[in-house]
Amino acid sequence: MDIDARAESSFKIDDYYDKEQKIQVVNFFLGLLFTLPIQNPNSLAELLWETLVKIQNKEERNTVRRDIIFKLTQLTEIKDISEQSARLNHLFRDLGIDPTCQPLVRGKEIILGKLDVEVLKPHTVSLKVNEREKIVFGAAPEFIKTFHAHGENIPEYLILSGKTFRDGINFAEIEFAIYDNFFFQHGRKLKIICTQTQETRLRIILQVTLLGPDFDRLMAFEQNEARRQELERLKAYQDFLAPRDNDGNIIDIDGYIEFIHFEDNTAELTLASGERIKILKAPENPDAFTIIDSNGEMMGYIDLGGITMEEFDFPVQRTPISRDEFGVFVLDSGDGFTPDKHTSSFLMWLEGKPLLVDPMAYSEKYLKRKGIDSNEIVDFFISHNHGDHDQGVYNYLIRGRRIRLIGSEINVQQTLKKVAAAIDTSIADMKNLVDVVPLPIGQEVELPGYKHVTVELEYAFHPIPTNMIKFRYRDKTGKLVKTLGYSGDTVFDPEKYEEWIKQGRLKREYLQPLLDFFKDADIIIHEAGGGVIHTYMEKVIKYYPKKTLYWVHTKLHESEAGGTILKSGDQLTFINEQIQKKMDWYLKLFEKVPLFSNLSVIERAELAEMAAHSDEIEVIEYLAGEVIIREGDLPNDRSFYIIAQGSVDILQHSHHIASLGVGQQLGEMALFGNNEGRRNATVQAFAGVKLLKIHEKAYSKYMAKIERAYTHYKEARPILDASQSPFKGLNHNILDNIATQMDKQVFDEAIEGKKRPLIIKGQAHNDVLYLIVEGEVGVIVDKAKGIGFRLGRGAVIGEMSLLDDDAVPMATVVPITRKVVVYTLNKQSLRKILEQYPPVRYILEGIAQRRKRQNQEAIFKYQSKGHDYSDG
Repeated sequence: MDIDARAESSFKIDDYYDKEQKIQVVNFFLGLLFTLPIQNPNSLAELLWETLVKIQNKEERNTVRRDIIFKLTQLTEIKDISEQSARLNHLFRDLGIDPTCQPLVRGKEIILGKLDVEVLKPHTVSLKVNEREKIVFGAAPEFIKTFHAHGENIPEYLILSGKTFRDGINFAEIEFAIYDNFFFQHGRKLKIICTQTQETRLRIILQVTLLGPDFDRLMAFEQNEARRQELERLKAYQDFLAPRDNDGNIIDIDGYIEFIHFEDNTAELTLASGERIKILKAPENPDAFTIIDSNGEMMGYIDLGGITMEEFDFPVQRTPISRDEFGVFVLDSGDGFTPDKHTSSFLMWLEGKPLLVDPMAYSEKYLKRKGIDSNEIVDFFISHNHGDHDQGVYNYLIRGRRIRLIGSEINVQQTLKKVAAAIDTSIADMKNLVDVVPLPIGQEVELPGYKHVTVELEYAFHPIPTNMIKFRYRDKTGKLVKTLGYSGDTVFDPEKYEEWIKQGRLKREYLQPLLDFFKDADIIIHEAGGGVIHTYMEKVIKYYPKKTLYWVHTKLHESEAGGTILKSGDQLTFINEQIQKKMDWYLKLFEKVPLFSNLSVIERAELAEMAAHSDEIEVIEYLAGEVIIREGDLPNDRSFYIIAQGSVDILQHSHHIASLGVGQQLGEMALFGNNEGRRNATVQAFAGVKLLKIHEKAYSKYMAKIERAYTHYKEARPILDASQSPFKGLNHNILDNIATQMDKQVFDEAIEGKKRPLIIKGQAHNDVLYLIVEGEVGVIVDKAKGIGFRLGRGAVIGEMSLLDDDAVPMATVVPITRKVVVYTLNKQSLRKILEQYPPVRYILEGIAQRRKRQNQEAIFKYQSKGHDYSDG
């Protein structure tokens, strides 16, 4: 059949449910498919049609239909059947077709087959390769829980994507897959298929999580006697609890895991059944794998990049939660194996500020659903480095501002070591992301940044270094009001302790601190995992019969022994929210507001005073889902809003276009005359929110400064978040801060009569960072030899000499187009942003490295033409 695809794409299908029009389009598909070696083209044409019908928007349907025909036309020009199959698979993934439905190569034909794949978690699937065996692709946090929910053990083979992190989530979380294979499957090793580089990083991580520090080496160099005694105690815990082989030796990493590398993008696996299969890694796509059976035929194709699912189903908080003076907000209370719970994690409210304890994966999404802005969370306490206690910390390190890690020196250092390996950086570079607050063991000390809260740490009884912690709250007079203790993970069994002491297996001075630690606590949050290295509820209740006990780290939902098992969303208020602290809170809030970026500290304090004590600034609450502003409406007055708690969705023509969080403003566009004064979008509360309504009387005397800030913000902010921007994806506080400090600059040959350089090579004083938003520039590496390259919209220039005081520009940058529009950031403003927001530095350092490579590539091209090159 001779089909002209261009002719089909020239008309529109008006009714996708009309039988005749369906036949018309399906026939066009078939006309192209009949030219390919496809066994069942009719089924494939019908599948493509069904995909189109699911698209709601008519124009989008027509666009997708034309794209399908264009790609099928390209396929007819390809002769290799494997490449044809791979291209069809790409088309399927682009269309969002069920990943189990795949075009597979069988002999000399492509058939539309059904792959036995189960989506476990985002970007993580299991593939059934025969009646009894599966292999796993990807390793999202808690993926093993899907197997446990089915009553299955974890497969022996796990293939890792080359893309470890997505949106701050680690997709190489293999720790609990190792435990499952080793402890539940008779000492079987988990076999990881990855690159040599990935193995190197994973070995560092596994050393921390499975074995802990080398205490003998640490003690050999330790001069401080108290510190040495701490290490001796931790080594005694490790020696007592660590798994050992038949000869009594502690099992090392190679006893738990076997690494298999991709060689020339191919890995060969021998399954327990004896069947041999090959995994081919696509060199151009770190997420893509082709599976070849023992007969050399294609079993299937996996592209983890297209495997998405909604991970969280926690309900949205309808009303704004209270910011307690002293309290707990629970994220969840499960352990690493519990199939119907996420891992144990909670917020401590300390003086109205949130401190996150043992952050679980996806905690940012969870907190958003509860109306808590994760950008507020600066302080983190991680009891220890098992994956069910620290796997959420990556998100905050990669995407947010500097955080503080609170814990004993050895625990903090182990955390830095593990995270540095996971995100592939050095511990030295980690210091740009983290402020460390090392605390002593067994001493009550002030928690920096708090007036009424002190903390005390003790080591728990666990195979790797683990901290228990107590938070004490005192009133203004210094009187102790409440003490809350958290156990982390620990073996707590006073009867067994006595037995082990009598047997000479452990010293009393190693176990007595465990018995004494919670004696003065009013409230105890204790793990109840049971088993060899955890605690049974009955043991704690018997020892502390009069304490208020809450349980976490348990598969149970109700306690028969006593105490209360914490549940997701529980809020425990021990001291209510303090009204008198509003001034401090509003001051911190107003520091984030883009419209207030030009105000002085005194001027922001005046506004904070109004917010706390006058009706010129109102506090208004909205329930989840309530409409705050409706598109097209005229405002009732000249007020605008600031989000004080929670987040809102921005909708235009009923389509979601953005989300805004704490410190961002609403309604200001109508105030400044945009859209003829009408609201240009609908604003809807995502979770329960608190807004500050700023009346004209409150801001009128600052109007000139506010208007200037708005002019900067409205122009620069969309540019920073545009698809070409290198800063896209940073959280809103970072983008807001950058936008309010940027200036617009135009290089226009028509006006100036010449093309003025932006940067001059070797010039010692380049004090400006440029972001190109319109036009093109030429980067001239060597003018005399004609060496250089072009840069356009979204490119950043000038970063090298701003990141390094000793560096000078390596090239001259001049406009190529008649007009070039840039947004600039001066050196002083950039330095402030880099200090406050480390991710910006990493982005700019990455750009600087790429620019150096571009310079070198330009020189290489010059040399490849037979020219000699010497700079100058």
